[in-house]
Amino acid sequence: MDSLAANLNIEHYRKALANEFDETKRQTLIRLIGEEELKLAQAPQKEDREKQRGPHPPGNAAAPQSKARLFGLQLRPSVNEDIPVW
Repeated sequence: MDSLAANLNIEHYRKALANEFDETKRQTLIRLIGEEELKLAQAPQKEDREKQRGPHPPGNAAAPQSKARLFGLQLRPSVNEDIPVW
C-alpha cells in the first residue's frame, strides 16, 4: 500500500515539476520526489518483515476478546426469547 501511494506521489510531483518555473518550488518538488523514491526503495524490506511476522503482532499478544469475556461474564443462550437472561 505504501508503494502505491509513493508511486502516485512521484507521478504527481513530476507533472508539477514539468510545469513549474519558480526555482524554489522546483527544488522542493525535486526533494519530494527523492523522498518518495527512498520510500519505494525501503518498501520491500518493510513488506518482507510484515510477512515474516504473520497476521498477529509478535510476542504473547492474544487475539481480541469479546467485552463479555473481558469482564468475566458468561453469555448463555436464552431458553425463552421473550425473557432476556441478564
